[in-house]
Amino acid sequence: MNVPLVSPLGLNRRSFLSRAVAASGAAVALGSKVILGRGVRAEALDANAAISNPSGTPPSQDQAEQKGGAYFYFLADEGMNYTLNRPLLDGHATNRIEEIRAVAPEIKDFDSWYKVWLGLAKRAEAEGRWLDAATYYHQAEFYLPAGELRNGLYDDFARNFARGMQGVAGYERFKVPYPGGHLPGFRLPASGKELATFVFNGGYDSFVEEFYPFLRPLTEVGFTVIAFDGPGQGGALRQGIFFTPAWEQPAKAILDHFKLEQVDWLGASCGGYLAIRAAA
Repeated sequence: MNVPLVSPLGLNRRSFLSRAVAASGAAVALGSKVILGRGVRAEALDANAAISNPSGTPPSQDQAEQKGGAYFYFLADEGMNYTLNRPLLDGHATNRIEEIRAVAPEIKDFDSWYKVWLGLAKRAEAEGRWLDAATYYHQAEFYLPAGELRNGLYDDFARNFARGMQGVAGYERFKVPYPGGHLPGFRLPASGKELATFVFNGGYDSFVEEFYPFLRPLTEVGFTVIAFDGPGQGGALRQGIFFTPAWEQPAKAILDHFKLEQVDWLGASCGGYLAIRAAA
């Protein structure tokens, strides 16, 4: 069977997705095939990337610089440092680097994490930097316990993200009916001839909107992208639609709504397991 080329690198569809999955640690279902990604360390992506930061050791000045476009080491706590990098990895938000670098020393624990990101979010919103504000509100709520405070910050996130995406060509919001409410998400039509439909879901603590910068380039190589929050995620959780491992249920709702029979499916992080469950 001939598989068409879909990328500037001359990779066919399967190779293109396999490499993306291998780097992300996700999983993708290609028709009846499932590809597992083990993930790679930032150092493996570029020989000049910053070295690993031992847990509990303050990052040196050299470590605190991003080298090779891979990763920043601003915090000694590896878990929080990983989460801090989330707003910096899409390749287009370089204006955030110095802003976050300046406040990183103020982050000592979960309480200060919340206060620092909330401060950044409010300043960005006041300045009309809607997508920055949305990202920072997401960071502020990240380590909070469930409750009204966290729910309110999701609302702040959603409001600012919607403002930031107003007028963006090819960005289509949708709501798929689901028990308890709906599954929110967005659709990105392929540029030119459509190669396939690419369905995406995030992981345990993600909002689907944060993956927009990573998913949009797929439209340029022929994929129509359908990305959604499933039970327990983002806008679905905000409605009280709680997590279920039976991912075939939201998968069926999505596929039936869009009248799809065969798709490529990518899940990020914990969503990799969910993608396999949906495919099974």
